[in-house]
Amino acid sequence: MSAVGWIGGKGIEVQVDETMVAKWKKNNKGRLGRQYWVVGMNDTSIRKAVFEHVNNRSWPAFKTAITKWVAKESVVVTDEWKAYSRLPEEGYKRLLVNHSKYFVNPQTGVHTNAIEAYWSRLKRKMSETGPASGRAVWAHLDEAQYRLWYGLKCDNLSQAWDTFLSHVANVYALKPEENAQVV
Repeated sequence: MSAVGWIGGKGIEVQVDETMVAKWKKNNKGRLGRQYWVVGMNDTSIRKAVFEHVNNRSWPAFKTAITKWVAKESVVVTDEWKAYSRLPEEGYKRLLVNHSKYFVNPQTGVHTNAIEAYWSRLKRKMSETGPASGRAVWAHLDEAQYRLWYGLKCDNLSQAWDTFLSHVANVYALKPEENAQVV
């Protein structure tokens, strides 16, 4: 989804959170199989989110994902996970939510509810479509992100299909000489 571009900006709130996506061993029961970490970043001004795979929950992994998508001088709202503590060094203003005490910071009024809602919808969708592993996990994430950005809903498949085809046409536009009719 590199066509999405930057989210956030000077003074714009971006909620950042991480989640683990896992594959169950059999029939969605029993032990967990492979686990995948994902960082989600939600721009509250446009109500859009991007997801980025990370190998672990360390500062270097988070830094790479956040600096790829979130514009400098954004107000980044996170939980108290220590890996986020270095965000100000990268040019971001950081506001905290202590989830062990409250869901909305009583002093600032900030929360991470929107990105948490994205995680809920994503995990529900992934459980409905069946088990996924490897690249299929990222295909699910890309599809979910695309649907969120462009409002594609399954209840209007005709409109969703037309929107999708117009995006494909924009990305893979033919050059004028390729579009000429052959006689």
